[in-house]
This record gives sequence, structure tokens and C-alpha cells, in this order.
Amino acid sequence: MTTDALRQVMDSSSEARGKWQANAAALGISAAVEDAGFLHWYRAKTPLGKVFVALYPSKRLSSAVRTLAGNEHLLDAAISLGREEKLLEMIEEWIHFPLDLEPVTAPSNVPAHVVIAPQDSGVDGGERGVLLVLSPALLHCLPPPSAALEASCTLFWGTLECVLILDRFSVPEQQLLALEAGSVVLMPASFEARWRCTAKPCMESALEWPLFLDMGETCLKFFSATEEARVVDKTNTLEIRCLEPCAIPVNQLFGWSDIPRFMLSQSISSNVIEVKGGGRTAQGSLLPVARGYGVYIEKIEGAAQWT
Repeated sequence: MTTDALRQVMDSSSEARGKWQANAAALGISAAVEDAGFLHWYRAKTPLGKVFVALYPSKRLSSAVRTLAGNEHLLDAAISLGREEKLLEMIEEWIHFPLDLEPVTAPSNVPAHVVIAPQDSGVDGGERGVLLVLSPALLHCLPPPSAALEASCTLFWGTLECVLILDRFSVPEQQLLALEAGSVVLMPASFEARWRCTAKPCMESALEWPLFLDMGETCLKFFSATEEARVVDKTNTLEIRCLEPCAIPVNQLFGWSDIPRFMLSQSISSNVIEVKGGGRTAQGSLLPVARGYGVYIEKIEGAAQWT
């Protein structure tokens, strides 16, 4: 890491502050750091993809970070790196790759993230800790955080915006073509003892997680590794999903939490339900039918590409 490289990043610090302030609320970072409007951002390349790391400014300078000159910024960056050296080493042990950090501006979007704060860092990580930002696909390849990391640090996990797929099943082509306003599409999964559904991250369409939906408790219950996911023939497949995505904590989605359920912010019954299949898209509402549910089709949007 060269002085020239750090200076280059400092020259674009106003851009970095703007991007960070746009993301700060979503990241759930403490108000003191959000007000400061700046973190020391770095990027590391791994065989699994890019990892972004952000370090809190040093406590001594955080309240004046907006007015730091170039040399002061370099000093603060060096202090922050030295302060979190042991924490970065524990993160490297967890992800099984070295972090060769290079200074960058704040990323324009923040997919999966976690704030890792030492136990002695104060309330909500205060002035210490590491913000780790990485793609869901990369995170999916990692083991759970190491016992050493969890014993010495508090992990504040962010959420992933996910599309909730209520059911997906194959139907004859003629039934797909006959879909029209006023039709009711029954969801076989909702009639089972436990309603199996699927969470698909909005930013990573190739990833999916099986879940259980509990309509009575308005919550998602996380899938046990001992239970097998159903295999669906994708020929003439009908997919039924909630139009409004839900934000699910990353550690719960990946099965890294002891909390077995996630309470939904709103009832599925109040969500617009989207039905896709056979090149057509329809929208409707959830309709209780005996022990299960169907979708009352309210409008057909016409021809559409399958997504």
C-alpha cells in the first residue's frame, strides 16, 4: 500500500463520503460514524471474488474527519489499520484467504455485510470495528464465522433483500394458456403440513434458500439441513411469488443463527402476488382455500419473458 495510492483515494474523498452517507442508514452504522460521513475503505481480491473492508476513523480524529487534510487522513488511516490488525487476521482465518488491502472509494452498492466489533469497543461498535462487505455468492462459499471470532467480537449482521417464492410447480401447457382474470391458482405447497417456500436474493438470482412459511405466526422458519429440498421440473413451470421483497438477516438466511424464525414486517395476505409462467405474467391476491391458499388472479399483464 503506497502513499501515492492513499493520496489518490483522498483526492476523491468527497465522492466516497457521498456514497457512504447514502448507504449508512441501510448499514445500520452508529450515528456518530454516520455523522462523520467517512470510513477508510479498502478492497481485496480473493479467488471467490472481491471483498470490501471499511475501518472506522480513529477515535481521536473521528469528530473532525470532514476537515482532515491529506497528511492527517494518511495518519488516521495508518492508525486505524494498526488498531484493527488482529481483527483483520481473525477475518482472514474465517474466510481462508489473505486480505491484500488496497485503498478505494466507497462501493456504490452494498450487498451482504456485517460489522465486526471487538467486545471492548463500546456500544454498537462505537469507534472500533470492521465493516465487511461482500457478495451473497461469495458469502455462500464460506463456513460460519469461526468460534474465535464470535468469542472475541460482536457481529452485527445486515439484511439481504429477497424475493419470496411461495410455490413453483409444473402444469400442463394448456392450463398456462388458459390463465385469465378471475381464475384461482391453487398452491400445492400451502396444503402440506409445512409450507415450503424459497427466498431468492434480489441481487443474486442464481442463489436460493428453502424456507418454511408460517401464516399463523406471520414468520419464516429456517430450513433444516436434514430436510431435502424438492426438485421441480422447470418445463412449463408456474412460479408464484410476492411482488414486494422482504429483508432477511444474513446470518439467519445462511443458517448461522440460533434464532429459528424471522418475523415478517407485514402479512403475506397484504402483499401483491405475482404469477409467472408460459411467457405470461399475472397479479392477484392471496385467497384462503380450505387448509391452504390460492391466488385470485386480478389482472394479466400479457406476454412477458420468463425471469
